[in-house]
Amino acid sequence: MSIDNPDTNYIVDKDANPKEDSPDKGCLNNDGGTDRENLLSSLRIPQNFGAGFDTTGQITIVRVVKPSKSMFFRSWPDPDKWEKFWILTLDCAFEGRETFIVASNLSQPLNEIAPSLMAVKVIVPYIYFEGEVSAWPIRIPKSDGQLDTWNQSAMRLAETATKKWIRMGSNQEISQYISFPAQALEDRDPGWGEWTPESIYEQAFKDCSIRSMDDPVVKHLRGVK
Repeated sequence: MSIDNPDTNYIVDKDANPKEDSPDKGCLNNDGGTDRENLLSSLRIPQNFGAGFDTTGQITIVRVVKPSKSMFFRSWPDPDKWEKFWILTLDCAFEGRETFIVASNLSQPLNEIAPSLMAVKVIVPYIYFEGEVSAWPIRIPKSDGQLDTWNQSAMRLAETATKKWIRMGSNQEISQYISFPAQALEDRDPGWGEWTPESIYEQAFKDCSIRSMDDPVVKHLRGVK
C-alpha cells in the first residue's frame, strides 16, 4: 500500500491482520486510514529552527585549491611561514583533483611509482574577502632550476597578495596568471582571526596525508588490494 498519492482510495480488507499483513502498519491510525495531517505536523521543521545552534564558530573546512578567478583574496603576509611539502595530486573523474601531503620518507618510493603525480610544492595560505580560508599549492623549481611560467607567475601573485587584495586571471597567450587589483578594498585588513599557517595546514590535510606504503592511495597506485 502506498501513501504517496493523497487522491488514492484504499479498500481495507476486514479479514486482514494489520500486524502481520500490512507492510505499512506503522502508518495506520485506529480507523485503518492514514492520518496525513498529524504525520506531517509531527515531521515539519519549526519556524525557529536553528535558534538553538551556535552559528558563530570558526569554519574548519580548508580547501586545497588555487584562488577563484572571480573572488578577491589575500595571502598570508609572511612568506617565511609558507611551508614546502611533498605533494601527490590525483585526478578524479567526478570530483576534480585530490591533493595529498606525503611523508618525506615516502617521497622516493612514491616517485618511483608515480613520478608524474609527485612534486614539491609550497602551500600558501590565503583568505577571500568574504572570509573563507584556503590553501594554494604552488610548484617550486626543480633541482635544475626549471619552472614553468604558470607556477612562476603564481608565486608572483601570491607575493603580491601579501600586501593588497587581488583577483587572479590567466593569459593563455603568454601562459601566465595575471592579477587584477581591487579598486576599493585598500583599507580592509584580512580577517584571519585565530587562524595560523599551522592550523590551516592541519585542517587542509587532516584527512589527506600519506604516511605509509599501506595507505589506500598508495595501494591504488600500485594496483594492489
